[in-house]
Amino acid sequence: MGERANTAKIDALLASWLCNDFLDDKGVDLSECCDKVLERIDFHGIALLIPQQAALRSVLPDSLRLALRDRMTNRLLWEMNDAHALKQVLPVLGAADQPPLLFKGTALAYSLYPYPATRTRGDTDILVADGMFDRAARGLLDQGWIAPIPSVGEVISIETTFVFTDPTGREHRIDLHRKLSSSAVLTKLFSYEELLERSVPLPDLGPAARVVGKVDALLIACMHRMVHWQSTYYVNGIAYLSADRLIWLYDIHLLASVFTAPEWDCFLMLAAEKGLLEIAGEGLGTAQRVLKTKIPADILPRLAPPDKQEIPAKYLRARRLQQKMLNFSATPGFDRKLQFLRELAFPSAQYMRAQYPHIRPSWLPWLYCVRALAGVWKLIQSGVARK
Repeated sequence: MGERANTAKIDALLASWLCNDFLDDKGVDLSECCDKVLERIDFHGIALLIPQQAALRSVLPDSLRLALRDRMTNRLLWEMNDAHALKQVLPVLGAADQPPLLFKGTALAYSLYPYPATRTRGDTDILVADGMFDRAARGLLDQGWIAPIPSVGEVISIETTFVFTDPTGREHRIDLHRKLSSSAVLTKLFSYEELLERSVPLPDLGPAARVVGKVDALLIACMHRMVHWQSTYYVNGIAYLSADRLIWLYDIHLLASVFTAPEWDCFLMLAAEKGLLEIAGEGLGTAQRVLKTKIPADILPRLAPPDKQEIPAKYLRARRLQQKMLNFSATPGFDRKLQFLRELAFPSAQYMRAQYPHIRPSWLPWLYCVRALAGVWKLIQSGVARK
């Protein structure tokens, strides 16, 4: 309990720093828990945002200040090479009338943040047009990118991660998406065509780069936070299941801070149409509470949940087994439903061998048994943990 309370105090302190509030130390002695503070800074993905706060430089312990300086140096070098790699590869991921669309971290880093490196992220999410995925994947492979973990299948997994190692040994990742989300429930909310219609150019990453528009970006940012209630992610090799990373709230904070009145109107309209009122209200309300985000007074009341819970919110609040059932129901067509079940129980042999690289190919049937048992155990553990 003491550890959790201490973590909460540190998180509150870090949030206050992002709000330019340096007067209240929240009961945290920086000199005594420097390592824990640095751990939480890494978890929240804000290591490069803190050095931007000039008023903090004189109060941070030397060890913390030097650790942040090292992170900044490494990140700036990574950012320079990542931008170069993206400029080289984006032209082969689409066509003139079907360009690739960047969304989430990298898209926001270059369209919203004052310096792209300050928006830490582990990969670049790119959505390609229907029918362009295989061509885009071949283009990445031709340019030296590799896919270390093959896709589970075309129904369950709508994205493949590609990795490129630059001459300095730093890794760069692209999550190439057929659809915006791997969930059949959520993927229906945004089509490539509508996102393209509202997208804008991103000249800093070359003439082939486009990002989703601000209104879509805010809805996606609010939705992305809640996805991680049930979807594990890793920071420095540690697994987390939480929606409360400050970098995700800071995305929402920055987007909301630059919205115009017409953009708020469009945001409210799309949130209602897509059943995202509750999710949008939760994201904006949390940003206002934690980061003091300025939101017009009439917006949050209009995002109040309807009497009947919206399907996306119901899905994101559900347990993992319930989510799989909802995804199965949302998968269109009998044949696609069968493929969903087949991929869930028996993912591709290439995927299984990549997951278990040291096991002999003749043991493949046993690998499927191990995977099935591990899946059942995870579902049981998930249900116990959330009771």
